[in-house]
Amino acid sequence: MRLRRTMRGLWPLVLGFVVWGISACGLGSHPQASGRPRPHPLVAVTRTPPLITLKPTAIAVERLSGSQTRARMHANLTGLSQTDTLSLTMNPTGQSQLAITDAAGQTIWSKSSVDSVTILKFGRPHLPVILLQGGLNYCGSGGCQYQGYTWSPHRHHFITVGNPTSPAFRYEANTKTFRAIQASMANVDALFGFIAVQNHHLQLLERTYDLWQHAVIQSLHYAAGGTPGGRWVISGPAEYEPGGSEPNLLLTSPGAVWTAFLEARSLDLPLQGQPLIATGRQHRIWNAMAPLARLGESLTIDTLNPKTVVQGDHADVSVLVSGVIQGSSPDARMASYWVGAEVFSVAGTGVIEHASIDPIHLKVSSVYAVLRRIRRNVTFQRALHKNPKALVIVTPQGLTWEVALNQTPPMWSLDAKTGAIQSLGS
Repeated sequence: MRLRRTMRGLWPLVLGFVVWGISACGLGSHPQASGRPRPHPLVAVTRTPPLITLKPTAIAVERLSGSQTRARMHANLTGLSQTDTLSLTMNPTGQSQLAITDAAGQTIWSKSSVDSVTILKFGRPHLPVILLQGGLNYCGSGGCQYQGYTWSPHRHHFITVGNPTSPAFRYEANTKTFRAIQASMANVDALFGFIAVQNHHLQLLERTYDLWQHAVIQSLHYAAGGTPGGRWVISGPAEYEPGGSEPNLLLTSPGAVWTAFLEARSLDLPLQGQPLIATGRQHRIWNAMAPLARLGESLTIDTLNPKTVVQGDHADVSVLVSGVIQGSSPDARMASYWVGAEVFSVAGTGVIEHASIDPIHLKVSSVYAVLRRIRRNVTFQRALHKNPKALVIVTPQGLTWEVALNQTPPMWSLDAKTGAIQSLGS
């Protein structure tokens, strides 16, 4: 079972929303990305100019819902002394479309498969930004796809708001080193999840699909710089819901009890995790498993290969877990542990009596170690020779690191325990 963000399987490294050097007008930053990358002889860091996030003066939302076939809203999107009209319509087959017309009734822009429009108004500092929620074909149980646009007075049409950035690397052949940069991944959906307006700002909710059905919530802000259309950034520490006790959670086996505890511990939610521990041992066991809290929502639990020994009214359960520390930085490090517990059955409910955590040595435990190994790989060198300006993307997946050029084949997989490299495509 993988406890992870649902935007894409590239988390957490490929979509590290907190950009180095962001000035967020007093907004906080995620604890894992608060420090600057440490100097490293293999990797030089390109410093980017600070991005200033704008606080909207108002946010308006309009969506098609129920039996609606039309919804309408008005705003001055182009900066001219006129009011533009945004019309959402749905035809009998369920296909929706947005059309924007000026004061004269002329269509200045249209887009299909739009079920919701959010308008962020900034007053004089910046023209409004519209955030479009995709239609049914762009939605699923994990949320919907969202894309932002703003009017360009110079180009006289709407341009896209840039995707959030993430760490990437460019190989410099003359020095045989890499340069870390913040890059926007063009073929990753800008935003995916559920977006809601809360206290004059946007919140992005992403499901984790764990036993608790947790969700990760982060504040979403707009920065005017970074690209011609500006850029989305996420700022502040992540919040998780539900955060309180969940007494109705059904745990049918000792393995499920232990898994539920590990998930709650990684997100540092004691109101959920501590009730699974025997009375009198809650604080001791909770504190002993503190290293898991560094992994957060990157926690991976190998539930396919657990070790469970049942003896009467109790069971010894152990499982391999892994995750990434400082995932939104080129300093990202992987950590892995064998975690075990003795789970007793008390009145039909599993209770954790003892717990242990043992670190596992990883031969390739950091992004730097990945880059050091991959640059010597023959097929990697050949691919770079064909595309010397390609971005090198490093993504953790369980106990492996995946390396890709521009997120397209060829791709390589590095075993974190052994260091073995496997080519996944050409």
